[in-house]
Amino acid sequence: MPSCHSTNDIAAEWIGKNKAKHGDLFITDYQTNGRGQRGNTWETQPDRNLTFSIVLQVPFIKPKENFLLTVLCSLSLYDTLVSYLNTGIYIKWPNDMYYYDEKITGLLIENFVKGNVIDFCIAGIGLNVNQLYFNTPRATSMAAVAGQTFELNEVLQTLLLCFEKRYNALQQGNKKELKLEYCQKLYRLDQAHSFKSTENELFTGIIRSVNDTGYLMVEVNGKIRPFDLKEISFVI
Repeated sequence: MPSCHSTNDIAAEWIGKNKAKHGDLFITDYQTNGRGQRGNTWETQPDRNLTFSIVLQVPFIKPKENFLLTVLCSLSLYDTLVSYLNTGIYIKWPNDMYYYDEKITGLLIENFVKGNVIDFCIAGIGLNVNQLYFNTPRATSMAAVAGQTFELNEVLQTLLLCFEKRYNALQQGNKKELKLEYCQKLYRLDQAHSFKSTENELFTGIIRSVNDTGYLMVEVNGKIRPFDLKEISFVI
């Protein structure tokens, strides 16, 4: 699509009309109302980045295991970025990709559950490829890091191949291995850093892991505390 409000919304419309199937890709040159975690918007310039949504069917993942879909998508993006930029790529919990301390990719996963089955999953991805200027602080792109522009379709093909590889590994039952790999690539892992809770509590903590339900496990004053997505944020 030359432009649209949100590729995730278009994909959801197709699912609602029983038109979607596993592997469908909805991609646009310009997304006018891209959405991110915590109700944030996703800033993108026309024709410079990759903004798309992938429809997945994951009958081998139970709803209570839905964090594995974050693991799947995050590792796919990690593999893609490392293939171009080599070093400095981290997963900022739960699913942003960082180049050192700057955001380079956003991800929004939406699940459609029927009974005890995830009927469909939509993975909405915004990858900063060739954009050089951002209104949002602490944002960057592949081009800004590498000092060169990239062919968008070639980057997309690389990403899809990485996605297929990780999807197949998850389908084959390598859940623990993939989750461990996800945790090993976390931004600020095993480093003391400042955090703020939703109760405006400021504290120093050390990220140690992520549990099976996706909670961030942070060591605070020698004790491990679990935090959900809306319960903690980095103090930059």
